[in-house]
Amino acid sequence: MKKLLFFFWVLSAGLFSACSTSSLSPSDLNSSEAYFPLEKGSFIIYDVEQTDYTFVDGTINRKYQLRELVKDTVTLQGGQVAYQLERAIRTDTTVDAWTIDSIWVAYRTNTQAVRYESSVPFVKLVFPLKRTSNWNGNQLNNNLPDITENWKVTEFEREKVINGRRFDKTITISQRSDSSCRGKYNKEETYAPGIGLVYRTYTNFTYEETDPPCTPPFNIEVGKFYVERFRRSGKL
Repeated sequence: MKKLLFFFWVLSAGLFSACSTSSLSPSDLNSSEAYFPLEKGSFIIYDVEQTDYTFVDGTINRKYQLRELVKDTVTLQGGQVAYQLERAIRTDTTVDAWTIDSIWVAYRTNTQAVRYESSVPFVKLVFPLKRTSNWNGNQLNNNLPDITENWKVTEFEREKVINGRRFDKTITISQRSDSSCRGKYNKEETYAPGIGLVYRTYTNFTYEETDPPCTPPFNIEVGKFYVERFRRSGKL
């Protein structure tokens, strides 16, 4: 019930399913929009590594797979057509048994690509993408009102190898990168044309206090490290 909280939030916000078979999968893989395709029935499977640092349970390491499946279209208030993203996980890769974890929503316009993650909208990409592109990814939400996150392209049309798979062209977006003797915060995503997100990493550490202050070594007190890597994609 808790895992599907966002799905019910969608309904309460006035969204409803639409009988549309159209897709947002650009035929031109050289276009900026090709980095954020949306086509009903398409999916991506990621290998995920996650480490949680807690006060009570210490360090908890997890490895699992995440499948993100583009489901039915919905219409947002104001008439914007979006797509439901069914996110499911499995820990045993030898069986094809997936457990739904959450429902997110995504849409794309001529100027931007937006994803609602746990009910929070983020402007993931802006179009047209350039080497110098930068924007406020939180412009549609109230996240971190006292902190400016300047999202920017750090790698443009760069060849990358991720999880053993070579991508001829990718773009990497740095969403935030802060580090001090008090902690570390880093968010970064990489996209490939015709596929979408192929790599995501998130680090949020708070370090233990030292005596004297800000003296190495810096040990993690609480926090999280998360990385997802493209495994394969397809269509159901």
